[in-house]
Amino acid sequence: HTELAWDFDDDSYTVSLSEASLDKVVERVTSALDQVSGKACIVVMPELVSHARIEAVVRRWLADQHHNGKPAIVFSGSTLVEEPGAGTRNQGMLIWDDDSGFATQYKLNAYTLEPSHRKDVDLAGSVAGVSYVERIATAPHRVMVVDIMGVGRLMMMICEDLSRELPWRAVLKGLGANLCFGPVVF
Repeated sequence: HTELAWDFDDDSYTVSLSEASLDKVVERVTSALDQVSGKACIVVMPELVSHARIEAVVRRWLADQHHNGKPAIVFSGSTLVEEPGAGTRNQGMLIWDDDSGFATQYKLNAYTLEPSHRKDVDLAGSVAGVSYVERIATAPHRVMVVDIMGVGRLMMMICEDLSRELPWRAVLKGLGANLCFGPVVF
C-alpha cells in the first residue's frame, strides 16, 4: 500500500501506482521475470502494478521466451487509464506476444473500501469509519475473451469482479473460457 498513490474525497477514492515507487517496481518486475525465465509459461501480476515502462519490460521478456521456444503469457496487472467519453477506468492487460498479442479488460465493478479493510493500514487522507467507493467508470461493460492456440480460451477479471455474479457467470458459461486471470491489490 505504501507504493500506491491514494486520493480520497468525501465518499470515493482512486488508487494507482505511485510515480515515486515506479523505479523500484520496475526493478522488482524485471528481477521476478528473470527468475522465472525459461520456466514459467504464465505470469500474473497484481492489480495496479502496471505502467508503460512495465509493459516494455514484459514485452522484452516475452520476446526472450519466444526465442527459447517457450510459449508465455503475462497478465501485467492493471492501471488507471482515461477512456474518452467514459472517464477513468481500471484496465488490465494480457500480453502473449512481444509485438501485437495483447488484450485489455476494464474492471466492471467498483470496490468499496470499508473501514475494516484498512484497520491495520494507515492511508493518508482517509477518515476512520468512512466507506469509500472506488472512483472508476464501470460502464460501458465489455468482456474480453481471447483464444490462444495451444493454451485455450482466456479471460480477465480484476479484483472486485471476482466476487460479483454479473456479468461473469453468464460469460464463463456462455463463452466457455477455461482459464481466467484475476489480480487483486490487497
